[in-house]
Amino acid sequence: MLNGILPVYKEKNFSSFDVIRYIKKILLKTEKRQKIGHAGTLDPFAEGVLPIIMGEATKAFNFLLESEKSYIAEIKFGASTDTDDLTGNIIETFDYIPSLKEIENVLPNFMGRIKQIPPLFSAVRINGKRAYEIARKNKELSLREREIFIYNLEVINYLNGILTLKIDCSSGTYIRSLARDIGKMLKTGGYLVSLLRTKSSFIELKDCINLRDINAENIFKFILPISRVIKYPEIHWDHDEILIKNGVKFKINEELADGKYKIVKNDKLLAIIEKRNKNFRYLRVFL
Repeated sequence: MLNGILPVYKEKNFSSFDVIRYIKKILLKTEKRQKIGHAGTLDPFAEGVLPIIMGEATKAFNFLLESEKSYIAEIKFGASTDTDDLTGNIIETFDYIPSLKEIENVLPNFMGRIKQIPPLFSAVRINGKRAYEIARKNKELSLREREIFIYNLEVINYLNGILTLKIDCSSGTYIRSLARDIGKMLKTGGYLVSLLRTKSSFIELKDCINLRDINAENIFKFILPISRVIKYPEIHWDHDEILIKNGVKFKINEELADGKYKIVKNDKLLAIIEKRNKNFRYLRVFL
């Protein structure tokens, strides 16, 4: 079984599950059983970094999602759509297009810790069903606000009513919602016309492989160890791994700051722990 992260560049018009299916077909030629998933969905019209998690790495799913993400987004002003992106139907149009100065004046409102309502057409679960399944049936739908964090918003370009924006944000941020909400504040409507994820789970574009370059013979060499992708501070382990597997408590350096740490031996991730005062607890063991 393969264990680690496959850093894939997802192309447009592929869903995240299309990527999973593609890789599973490759693995069927070499592996009988393989746990596989992805860390963070990308909409079909979007492209960029999609970490594929395999084997023991699937245990690190929640920790991978905690990492911040980066995007380059294009937002078109002057209209709103029911999906908050270019794939939906236009539901409202506006004659007014904002100036760059007006856009720059409102962007600080979307920095830091803010609340955001996911798009109606999203994968958020409501009573066991996906929001997009309910929305497609034209049923009334109300989604709760979520707290997210925007670390940075940087204007790259603004031309013909289309804003190109670099975004660094927390996991769980919907860029479609951000486009919609910026348009609302400007009273001109706004929706996403393109999206490129440039960073996810500390994997960047330069680390990614195109699906068409992966085959049964070379897939092994593209797998990244989990320890290199989980970016918590490292505690090096020189003893028998069985002690970690059995959940043995060991003496921890009291001078270490409180927080999460990864325990690593020879580039192999053994566990993730959380230190509080003089004590710690195991959050996840990878053995």
